[in-house]
Amino acid sequence: MKTKWLIFIIFTIFIGLLSSFTLPCSRAQLPNDRLVSGVVLDNVTSQPIVNASVSVWTYQRLVETVITNDSGRFALKVNREIPYQMYVYYDDLDSPGFDYIPVIKELHPSNGNVTLSIRLLPAASILFRGNFWFVESTNPFETYTFTVTGLNLSQSNYGYVNTYGTSPPTHNFLNISSKHIMVPLDATFQIAVNASILVSGKKIHKFFVVNDLESINLAKGQLIQVGLEQYTSLINYEFTEDQINATSHLLSQLEKKGFYLIVEKGDLINAASLLEQARVKRSKMQYSKAYIDLKEAYIDNVALVQRLESIYTNAAGSVYILTFFLVLTSLAISLLLFERIFQKLATYPFFFSALFSIFYYTYPGCLLIPFQSLLTFIFISLILGAVLLFITPLIVKEKIISTFSLAKRNLRRRKTRFILTLITVITLVTSFVSFTSFSTGYGFTTKQHSYLPSNLSEGLFIQHPQPSDPQATFYFIPLEPSLIELLGEQSEIRQLAPKAENQPQLSPLAFLNTSSSSLHIPIHGVIGIQPSAEAEILKIDNLITGGRYLRDEDENVILISDDLAKEKGIEINSQINLQRARASFQVTVIGLFDGRRLLQIKDINGEGLSPSKLMLGERESLHKIRCNPNEIIIMPFKDAADSFNAPLSRLNVLIENPQDQSIFAKELALKHGVSIYYSIGQKIYEAIVGSLIEERGSFIFIPWLIVILNVVVTMLNSIFEYRKEIKTLSAVGLSPSDIIELFIAEAAVIGIAGGGIGYLLGIGNYKLMSMLSIIVEVRFKVSAVWSFASILLSVSTVLVGAFVALRYSIVITPSMLRRWKIGTTPPTGKPWTFSIPFRVREKELASLFDHVTTSFKNYMINEGIDEKTGEIKYFSKETDDANIMSIHFNYFIGRALARFFPFQLVATKNKNEDTYSFDVICKGGEENVKETVNFIRRSIMEWSATQMRN
Repeated sequence: MKTKWLIFIIFTIFIGLLSSFTLPCSRAQLPNDRLVSGVVLDNVTSQPIVNASVSVWTYQRLVETVITNDSGRFALKVNREIPYQMYVYYDDLDSPGFDYIPVIKELHPSNGNVTLSIRLLPAASILFRGNFWFVESTNPFETYTFTVTGLNLSQSNYGYVNTYGTSPPTHNFLNISSKHIMVPLDATFQIAVNASILVSGKKIHKFFVVNDLESINLAKGQLIQVGLEQYTSLINYEFTEDQINATSHLLSQLEKKGFYLIVEKGDLINAASLLEQARVKRSKMQYSKAYIDLKEAYIDNVALVQRLESIYTNAAGSVYILTFFLVLTSLAISLLLFERIFQKLATYPFFFSALFSIFYYTYPGCLLIPFQSLLTFIFISLILGAVLLFITPLIVKEKIISTFSLAKRNLRRRKTRFILTLITVITLVTSFVSFTSFSTGYGFTTKQHSYLPSNLSEGLFIQHPQPSDPQATFYFIPLEPSLIELLGEQSEIRQLAPKAENQPQLSPLAFLNTSSSSLHIPIHGVIGIQPSAEAEILKIDNLITGGRYLRDEDENVILISDDLAKEKGIEINSQINLQRARASFQVTVIGLFDGRRLLQIKDINGEGLSPSKLMLGERESLHKIRCNPNEIIIMPFKDAADSFNAPLSRLNVLIENPQDQSIFAKELALKHGVSIYYSIGQKIYEAIVGSLIEERGSFIFIPWLIVILNVVVTMLNSIFEYRKEIKTLSAVGLSPSDIIELFIAEAAVIGIAGGGIGYLLGIGNYKLMSMLSIIVEVRFKVSAVWSFASILLSVSTVLVGAFVALRYSIVITPSMLRRWKIGTTPPTGKPWTFSIPFRVREKELASLFDHVTTSFKNYMINEGIDEKTGEIKYFSKETDDANIMSIHFNYFIGRALARFFPFQLVATKNKNEDTYSFDVICKGGEENVKETVNFIRRSIMEWSATQMRN
């Protein structure tokens, strides 16, 4: 009986063990369950695979995992009403890679049980190193997939996993790197790679195929590493080459249309040269260096394409503006040569025809406009010119028209000098248009900064490109935190020091509170650092005056200024609550820093280390200032980023070879689109990819100066030749302002005519240089803006000449300098009356009176006379015939002190006049009267000279 009982027990145990091997993870049958079972075999040997994993997922949630037994079998139960994904895979932990390619099976809702026979393909693993760097972006591509082609995905109604990456069709159930790929052994396969990124709101896609790994003799479970750079470098090279070839074709097309593109050709050659350098470096497997050349070539090519496209657009759009500009120039020439309206109207179309013929055959933009449209616009422009000719006299003051008429007559009387001056101005404008260029561009540039701190730190300072005027912008643009990891992968970098810093704000970021007192200390600035790196680069550990410096492993510790600790009685190692908004956490004051020395520390870029805050100024305006050291706490980088969301403001780096700083700065600027500061000697440089100003043709500035001086001499001679005429004009009542306006009118006539003709000859000169193969490295002035610039240059040149001449010529007011006689003595009791040959407009009268009054008061102060001994009064009177304004100087000053007796300065303007004439009425002896009148004349002359200078 005992034997039978023992046999029964053994049999029961055997059945239980057998069941555990055949159905290792089965559970009690439920009404909604269905059985999924099968066997997992090696596809090559057909042998069962032991310990293979079979996992079931639903909606990317793991439901159950079982392991195959010694026979390679498995069994599990799932809910028949729910869809599942079943993954089957095996990995020998003793091998570095995966031994088989995983299989995926879709389990759709069904009532029936499922029995599967799954065959796994032996495999090896490929791990791609590096990032997806493409020239269009300053960041590596964020989304990518690897698809292994050549696998039979339909075998036995299940498929092999063949897609990997950041967003494969199946989720990452293996929990492996997104760049870990499994490939079959002894089979033909390729890896199709898709990568994408969002750049300026536009999604960019890249696709390439890796097909050179088949020759590698891979073993089962082997893991090999392959660099991505060799494949992305080829894609970048081919892409940049295609772009440059397309640009070359566009440039050739524009050149055939007549555009002068010498500088643009040089830009294209530079881009092609960088492309060739990249090809050579690729052949030497220097993929990183090749990428930098390709990036620069791509940036230069993009800027060139934009410039060429703008040339085409501006040339077509400027034709209409320049055509009307030629109409105005033709009108100016007709107005200069003729007086009668009908003569002007009849001749200006002929002048226009001559000018436009030159323009049409020399300006390539004309060929971009349909000829019929151009003719229509010419007809409309000529009509508008005629209308302007008629309506201008009606809307412009008669005095201005008279001034210009007089100026034209003066120019025609002096034909030789006028023609020579005009030729000089035309030459100046022609050279300006033909031999100079000023433009903005985009590309890599190095700027030298003038600020030179006394103790420059070694290394490179990296930040996001900031606005051109940081003081006008309250907030800085932070760096992407991912840049820390990207730079950490570069072998050239020896030390990396990130800095987290709060954005400036008006209210405190947080408050320091202690449990033992009612302290409520506002904090406006937070500095988060990597302690060891910051100590090596900026020696910030030397600031510590008490306690200790931060350590890399520290958490929830801060440094405060020693002045704050002394003022508030905060001791080292004391626990303080740091309250921010509604959150509060405890920190330990681990050390004290010297606040004054903190303000003296200069970062690598020459600026201070402390953060900024906002302050309210006058009229509630905001301005930015540096935080006081007592408002700053220094803490570990991670704590500042986590607790205060402090952004990454900058990165300081030390490289292995400091002598290569400029080269490495260029590589970082091109690759990551950041701004790099570094020092060489006692100078700070900034490497950046951004906008730049390009100036060409500076050699011509000396000839320009000679031309301007020539105009000055010509105008000065003109003024001296006008001596008699100016006296006549003054005698008949023209004020100095009127005479100045006459010279301005002459300058304007010369400037407008010379500017228009000079611009036309300038753009025609490009055609001539192209025909004669003359190379001048300037950019073609396509835009119509340059026509207005030419007019401005010519007019301003002549005006400068006129004003310089007037500034140093005293003959402009000859009536003030000529000798005068005192005349007949008036009857007894009657005052002396003297007329001053000088006239001013009403708007100038107050300024003249103020000047004379101030001069008299200054005289009394210099003589030590009390102003209260007399008085100065102003009177105005209006009669039927005239307006009278006068100043009464009611002083009687004895001969021992001065020679002034009561006198009046009277300004009179008749009803039919626009200007005031002057009389001096005074009392006293002959000598006193002479001194009084001389004083008034001298004061008026001084005022006149001041008006001319202004």
